[in-house]
Amino acid sequence: MTRDSYDGLQDDGSDLRTGGKPRKLIFTVVILLGFVIVLLAIVLLWNKLFPASSQGVQPAARQTDVVQVQPPVAAEVQKVEDAPAVVISDVPKSETPAPAVLPQEPSKPTVTRTTTAVSLDETPKSVRSAKNMVQFADHQVKEGESLDSIAESYGLKTQTLINVNQIRNVNAITTGVTLRIPDRDGQIYIVRSGDMLSTIARSYNMGWHTLMDLNGLTSDMIRPGQELFIPDSSAQGAASSSAAEVATVNFQKPTKGRVVLSFTQSASDPVDGNGILIEGTWGDAVLASADGNVVDVGIEPQGRGRFVVISHADGYKTTYAHLESVEVRGGDKVSAGQMIGIIGTSGTTWDTPKLFFKLEQSSYALDPASFF
Repeated sequence: MTRDSYDGLQDDGSDLRTGGKPRKLIFTVVILLGFVIVLLAIVLLWNKLFPASSQGVQPAARQTDVVQVQPPVAAEVQKVEDAPAVVISDVPKSETPAPAVLPQEPSKPTVTRTTTAVSLDETPKSVRSAKNMVQFADHQVKEGESLDSIAESYGLKTQTLINVNQIRNVNAITTGVTLRIPDRDGQIYIVRSGDMLSTIARSYNMGWHTLMDLNGLTSDMIRPGQELFIPDSSAQGAASSSAAEVATVNFQKPTKGRVVLSFTQSASDPVDGNGILIEGTWGDAVLASADGNVVDVGIEPQGRGRFVVISHADGYKTTYAHLESVEVRGGDKVSAGQMIGIIGTSGTTWDTPKLFFKLEQSSYALDPASFF
């Protein structure tokens, strides 16, 4: 009796231990189902409160009627004879239609003025219309013509043609050579570094406004290498590509020192022109400018002073004046660079020694500065 009761108690305890797991499983399933139901309810409530059109889903684009605005048709414009054509290019697009273009009277041509100095070679002939502006013409040498005959035909001095065309060899002026012919006597001056229009004008005893008008300049701005025409004189010629530039003899500067008077500039030199003055110091040697023969040596108390004249090939001749002393005699043969005397002031009342140097070919005076 006692054992049976014990066994019955054991059986009941066994059932209680084995029946606990099903209960836990059921409890877990119930909780999960409840969570799913709550989640579904939240989703349904969200979709109701926030429709699909506001959740990043773009609805189909609504098709709207597009009304195209046609620009008003301009009234027919009567054609005006000789009216200027209106050309429109690169006009930006605008939402507002452009107004109709009405006919206008023909516009007057626009005149453009330059504001910088222009070289004679760079100035178009159509621009060279000022009253006092120098004009140039081209002349092609014909058979039988000479510098003298050409100059005479234009009413000019032969020296003007020589200097304007930088003729270094008069024998090179043959048939076919083209010469520049100015409308008046004068020279071409090449602007150097540091030059000013006012100082150039002053050195030639003229006003700078006159020099501007003569060369068609609109301002006093000039630049190195620019050409200026100087009236009634002769100086450095403009560079040219013609055969007039060809020299058959090479000449060198006859003494060291600076050129204080350009070719044919007016001065108080007792020698009658067409040469240059080179200022030096006492004792400076004077050298033969090229190979040649001494053809004249002498002294002129009121002119060249002590002087030497040398003849060279191809009709060239050089003169050296105002020497302090002479180291050669007539008939001597000299070489380029050979000492022929000492620079001085003979024949003048100068305080500082200067050499007058002249270069000629066939009796035509040439600018020595274009040779060295």
